[in-house]
Amino acid sequence: MQGAGIDAEILRVIGQNPYTVHNGSEAEYSYLGSVGVCIEILNKNEELNLYIDIDHDEYTVSFDVFHMHLPTGDSQAMLELLDVIDGILHNRICAVSIWCPDGKGEMVCKVSTSTSADEAANSSWVELFGIFGSDKRHLPFGIAETGGEEQVRFWNASMSKNIPIPKTNLGCKKKGLLRVLLGKGIERNLTKIKKKWLSRQP
Repeated sequence: MQGAGIDAEILRVIGQNPYTVHNGSEAEYSYLGSVGVCIEILNKNEELNLYIDIDHDEYTVSFDVFHMHLPTGDSQAMLELLDVIDGILHNRICAVSIWCPDGKGEMVCKVSTSTSADEAANSSWVELFGIFGSDKRHLPFGIAETGGEEQVRFWNASMSKNIPIPKTNLGCKKKGLLRVLLGKGIERNLTKIKKKWLSRQP
């Protein structure tokens, strides 16, 4: 199934990239119901396919573990949608995620976002936490003890990378760094958090 009934601007941004359109009649896409569609833009590395779900009131963009929601019927949201799709397909935007051990031998994703290629290249993983917005409540505090991994994923898979996060990378004794990680709300809980974390330091 190809792009009948899909906004011409979305198809323009997809360009020459191969894609498939799915609907709710397929078992894997039953969540789309009777009116929704999913555009799957095919990458040479199928793990990095880009998905655009279009429902009656919402667009959902999914790339690697990152996804975002935008309302339909809003011209500004459409411009943002097109910019994100184009940015991913031209490697200006990448997905960034932090993974930690779950105690059972598996790595689990704790938090994810998208950012510009420049930001990903020039910022440490700690600094990237600053762009996680409302997801700050999901920050993986246990990473100080367990270590983990930052995964950066580009449409061009050859640009992707995994960056180890050592157990000692946080330096939790530094109040300033705690503020970076936890945001402005740290003021209310700083004393309690300091006692908790510093008690675990050698």
